[in-house]
Amino acid sequence: LYLTLDAALDAARTAYERDPDTPLTMASMCRVVSKAMLLTARGNSGVIMSQLFQGLAQYVIKSGTRALDGPGLAGAFVQGDVFAWACVAEPREGTILSVSRALAEAATAAATDAQDPDGLASVAQAGLAGARAALERTPEQLSVLAAAGVVDAGGAGLVLLVEALARVITGERTDEVENPLG
Repeated sequence: LYLTLDAALDAARTAYERDPDTPLTMASMCRVVSKAMLLTARGNSGVIMSQLFQGLAQYVIKSGTRALDGPGLAGAFVQGDVFAWACVAEPREGTILSVSRALAEAATAAATDAQDPDGLASVAQAGLAGARAALERTPEQLSVLAAAGVVDAGGAGLVLLVEALARVITGERTDEVENPLG
């Protein structure tokens, strides 16, 4: 998962450095990052993460949006979840997939209930809470995780990414390193 994300960040940096005076649009950045993730995906979690991002990117590209609001972020999470589940021949609960599904469902519920006009922060935070709760349940869903006393690693990686996104959106900064389980 790390190698997949690292390669995608390198591709994004390279795209920016080619022409730093021309800002990349959200759609063009989504194209660059999703292609890099697909081409460099490593391991099961890396492949699934590449598909999560592919779905998210497709949502952004098709919508033509230049900035996501709460409902747009929820829609992107849903589209990413659909792509991720579709890429696995035998999907299983207790993996990054169940964390992705919970993320999408919680974000969608928050987008529907949002009190503020764009709801971006509330959708990101609700999605994060849903993903964390699902990650906590992964050992109950897969006996191999329970036996090892761990949560799903891919799911933990997804939670960390969503936490980073929520922090960027809210502007929350901390020097503390948090446990992905909250």
